[in-house]
Amino acid sequence: MSSRFTWDAPGLNKGQFIALTNLLSLRNGRQLQPPSEQASEFGNDFPQSNPRVKQRTDSSPEDDLKQRFLDRLAEVISKDKRVEYVACTTMKEYQDHVKVWVACNDGLDENDKAFLCSFSAKMSALAIIQQNSLWNLLLKHNTPRLGVYASWVSSKDHQLSLNTICDENMKKTLNDFLDTIEHRSSTNKFDRLCCLALQIRDIPSAQKMIQDYLKNGKCLWKSIIFLARFRRAYLTFCEIAQTIPRFCSLEFFPIPKIITPCKPPPLKLADTFHLLRQPLNTTTVHRFVARISIQDAQQRFDQRQKQSLHVHAELQIVQHLLQSHIHIEDIFQYMGCSKRNCFMCKTFLHIFCHVGTRGCHGKLYNQWSIPEISGIDDQMMQELEKTVKQILEILLQELSKPIPTCGAVPDSSAGTTTIHTPMGSDITPDWDRQILNALHTYFASQWRIDWSQRLAVSATLAQPYLSVITAKGEIYPV
Repeated sequence: MSSRFTWDAPGLNKGQFIALTNLLSLRNGRQLQPPSEQASEFGNDFPQSNPRVKQRTDSSPEDDLKQRFLDRLAEVISKDKRVEYVACTTMKEYQDHVKVWVACNDGLDENDKAFLCSFSAKMSALAIIQQNSLWNLLLKHNTPRLGVYASWVSSKDHQLSLNTICDENMKKTLNDFLDTIEHRSSTNKFDRLCCLALQIRDIPSAQKMIQDYLKNGKCLWKSIIFLARFRRAYLTFCEIAQTIPRFCSLEFFPIPKIITPCKPPPLKLADTFHLLRQPLNTTTVHRFVARISIQDAQQRFDQRQKQSLHVHAELQIVQHLLQSHIHIEDIFQYMGCSKRNCFMCKTFLHIFCHVGTRGCHGKLYNQWSIPEISGIDDQMMQELEKTVKQILEILLQELSKPIPTCGAVPDSSAGTTTIHTPMGSDITPDWDRQILNALHTYFASQWRIDWSQRLAVSATLAQPYLSVITAKGEIYPV
């Protein structure tokens, strides 16, 4: 039976969902959680187990290669650094070919679709011999992004300090890299830069020497790892085409941009605090938002409430699969991303389908939204409703935590994070875990209780926790 997910379902309220998201985004510059320990910028994390999906007992090198393929593909499709070009990919394998679904935050244009057609043809040719036609295609499509990477470096900042590096091979390669930076923008320039960057990246002591001994070494290293990663993407495509023959026959499905969801009448800040069963005063603003005045909090909150909503690329893929009646457990259980997931996307994927990704940067974007979805299976509609309710509860849990003090981290996937759930973090004190576990246990057994009642219970359970924070104000200031 065909069903429709809407925000009119019992227990759902889009206006309250948006208001709580906006309130939470006012904290700590949107940085809710620190990323977990860093992995290599060329590595990936393996997906967590999915209770609805039959999982392998262990991950194979072939699985790792497929995950790298999806991430690298998302990176080369995202032809610009701007947020509207963030891309996601997923796939379903058949005996002799692979279907790949692709989405971008702001949709795919005709140039992107032409690129995918050419990419498929070049991958077919790789089955016979490794050639430069695919590499040239990648360079041409990604010229804007590569130009940004190159713009982070000025050879004048580094040439004079190269003598401090003792490794002659590295010094010569770096010198060639810095000379090439000054060339006029062209495919040949970016070809050489990417190849040189990968040579530098593969020198074991390169990062330490560049960052410790060269002026503005951190910017230089950042440029090197991004350019090197782009060359490594091409090598990944060559590897998978020659290792797994069906990847030489790719069928792409570009997902159309989803129309911006409509917004209900916005709640005021006082109404949102009322949802938490809290009055709006200086004390509660300092506790739940930041050490700012009520007027500043109101102004910032109202600005967010007026902003339009967006459907991120990750959710565009999920919506398309649901409407096409493609069971998510039948696809490869990993979603490639050109950047690390935001807090809300990672939370949604973890709860709804447990599809793995390269990691989460821990930021919450207040314009994030789940659209209404028609033409889906009744079971999936119920799963979506259940997921949204659980996300609402997680928002409440996050609001019950002390305001985080972790610094902002980059959204970029260079230096990916390990996969973690939104239910806590590695730096959370024991008493923090206890209160969150209490909330989680209670909510898990109380699905039928009206959401407004759960809000009241959340505020009640959180009160001792807030008192502990006040008592330990010297460590966790409110």
